[in-house]
Amino acid sequence: MRTLLLAAMLASPALAVFNAVIQGRGLKEFLDKTPELASSLDLENFKKVVGRQMRAALGQAVLLLIAPVCFFWGLMIHSLTPGDFVWILLPSVVVILVARSFRSLELKAWAIPAANDYLIGERDRVVKVWRTKPLPDW
Repeated sequence: MRTLLLAAMLASPALAVFNAVIQGRGLKEFLDKTPELASSLDLENFKKVVGRQMRAALGQAVLLLIAPVCFFWGLMIHSLTPGDFVWILLPSVVVILVARSFRSLELKAWAIPAANDYLIGERDRVVKVWRTKPLPDW
C-alpha cells in the first residue's frame, strides 16, 4: 500500500506540472498570434483560451489535493510516516516554480490591448470573470 500511495503522491504533481505547461503554452500561443483584440473573432478566441485556463485551474486544484489526501490516508492506516511529508513538499516546490514561470503570461493576457471601447469593455469583463469565478459565464 505504501508504494501505491507514494506513486499517487508523485504522479499527481507530475500531472499538475504537465497541466500547467500545456495551459501555459496555449496561452503563450494565443498571445503570440493575437497581440491585440482587434475584432469580435479575436474576442471569441480570447474567451475560448480563458475558458480553458479556468477549467484547467479547477483540474489543477483537484490534482494538487490528491497528494495531501493520500498522505493523510497513509498516516491513518499506518502505511506512511510523518517523514513521508517530503514526498509532498519537494514536488510541490516544482509545481509552484512552474506555475510562477507562466504568471507573466497571465498578466499580459489580463492587459491585452483592445482596438475599441466595446472590445476593451468585453476584455475587462472576461478578465474579471477569470480572476473571480471558478467557471466562465459568457
